[in-house]
Amino acid sequence: MALGREGTESDHTYTISTDGFVPELEHIFIYKDSNYHFWFYAQYQFYDVPDRHDDQSGRRPYYHVRILTATTEKKSGGLPRIQAGDLPRVENNIRQHFNKYTLHGDAIDTPDAAPSAIIFDWGLR
Repeated sequence: MALGREGTESDHTYTISTDGFVPELEHIFIYKDSNYHFWFYAQYQFYDVPDRHDDQSGRRPYYHVRILTATTEKKSGGLPRIQAGDLPRVENNIRQHFNKYTLHGDAIDTPDAAPSAIIFDWGLR
């Protein structure tokens, strides 16, 4: 498991850590705050855009992070129960994490290295 990254949203401190990879669900993360502890699964979707450049290929990909689902246990259990009033805060915490850190937990050093979209398809609405 990679180093967890801590963030703060209002009065709530949270931690998001990587916790592996499975082919059917892709990248596994753990979310923890004072009210919730669950695993969520994210897919990175890369696209190549010719007007964004890097030093090696002349083309810099952009990407979306799609949150596919969440479970109460790693790779098992049902959907976590998150109160409707808390869901926007939890999603914002996850969004902040992916805008600050790469898949491997390294800091994103330029705004164009962040995902162009973070999409929640996890069915927690």
